[in-house]
Amino acid sequence: MTFGPAADPAVEARLGVGSRHGGERPMFVHDFAEVRRPVALVVARLAAPTPTWMGPVARAACGDAAAALALAGVPGLPGGQDLDVRVETGPPRVHGDTSIVGLRWTTSPEAALRDLDADLEVGPFGDRRTQLVLHGRCDPPADVEVPEAALRRAARVGVRAFLTGLAQALELEPPR
Repeated sequence: MTFGPAADPAVEARLGVGSRHGGERPMFVHDFAEVRRPVALVVARLAAPTPTWMGPVARAACGDAAAALALAGVPGLPGGQDLDVRVETGPPRVHGDTSIVGLRWTTSPEAALRDLDADLEVGPFGDRRTQLVLHGRCDPPADVEVPEAALRRAARVGVRAFLTGLAQALELEPPR
């Protein structure tokens, strides 16, 4: 997993790619997980029109990020059941044997892990397994002074929890 602050704010301003929330610098995130299902089934599940099953997974990941920040001395950020998280996915883009699904979650500005924008690469990992690779960026909590090391740790914990939860949910039979 890699993570870290985005480019210099002056460069972001010149390129027009800065954070959408009051100037906080987004964190780049990258991680992966394995799903014990064939890639075709995983892509079909991720391509469903309204992936409402992803909301609870993202909410739990935000809770884990808030818990990591609390351990670092930044208590009181909302997470878990206290948080409204909206997850949207785009249609899969196919590149060879890999599909890329755009993924975005939005939540309240004070959340420990908010507004994640990512690409989720979905590719085969053998005949009966799939690898998920997330490349994205997330914004830190608004109006809260948090040491950068704590932010990186919370982002790492939250993204790992999201991918682990996503893999577990994808391994379950979809509801009929």
